[in-house]
Amino acid sequence: MPTAFPIAVAAALLPIAVANVGFRADATPYAQAPTCRQSLDSLDAKVRRNYAGHLLEVTGPRAQAHHAMLESLRGRADTVRLEDCYPLLNTYTQWYADPHLFVLQSQVVDTATARIAAAGLRRIEVTEAGIRTAMARGAARDPIEGVWYDGALRLGVVPDPSRPGGHFAAVVLATDTSSWPVGTVRADIQRTAADRYAIRLRTKGFAEMQLNATLHRGDLLRLSPGIWGRAYPSDSARIGMLDTVDAHKPTVVVRERSVVFSIPSHDPQYTRRIDSLVGAHADAIRVRPLLIIDLRGNEGGGSGTTRAF
Repeated sequence: MPTAFPIAVAAALLPIAVANVGFRADATPYAQAPTCRQSLDSLDAKVRRNYAGHLLEVTGPRAQAHHAMLESLRGRADTVRLEDCYPLLNTYTQWYADPHLFVLQSQVVDTATARIAAAGLRRIEVTEAGIRTAMARGAARDPIEGVWYDGALRLGVVPDPSRPGGHFAAVVLATDTSSWPVGTVRADIQRTAADRYAIRLRTKGFAEMQLNATLHRGDLLRLSPGIWGRAYPSDSARIGMLDTVDAHKPTVVVRERSVVFSIPSHDPQYTRRIDSLVGAHADAIRVRPLLIIDLRGNEGGGSGTTRAF
């Protein structure tokens, strides 16, 4: 169910951060500890008020299906502890089948928890050269395997040797923080469907996030939230379609009959870059029959970001 804008919803009663494109949680204090059921009801209320997809499309049979889903989750929520509530809230947002709708989890933990997590880091001895050599042999592999990056962080995704087929480990090849040495496992990945994965990702500060991810066009892994870009293996047909440092950044490729803009994000910080790219390639756009704007894997943002088009 697509929507014109992303919405990161924070349940008012969970220690969950709120994205800058979402809705700030109610800060009203509670006389007693909140419950998972209260968190679910708070999330549902925010979605009903603020999410265009619900307001426009959850009618008739869809409204009945939504009610049945909600009642089922309410029954489960009454038996779930607050600290174990996130998977249930995630089930709620996943019902809408819109990657722009999600509960944004906290990316920090307290010092004691971080210390325990740091002491128990799992290691897998792999190198980027080894991954490239193994993959160059041409054996059948899952599309998630290879070398990925998220800014300074560089990850090698390989089959997890301690788990059955369909499970993968994202191993640090180049680190974005001294807390995560090269060779440590930053994320556990499980294939759930074609080009779809469940990811248990650890942040720089050792918080654990449970994320849903979808592989787009072979080189963008769209998390909710976040984007990883593929560094290897590459495809000659996609050369220039992905910024090699920041996978969120827009790029442009001029071809014989087309000008192709790849826009993975509508974050307003990229507005000026898009304006500049359009201006720099105005002549090429005018003399070619096709202008292609590739939004596959786009994480959302503001519609004004692409004002130049």
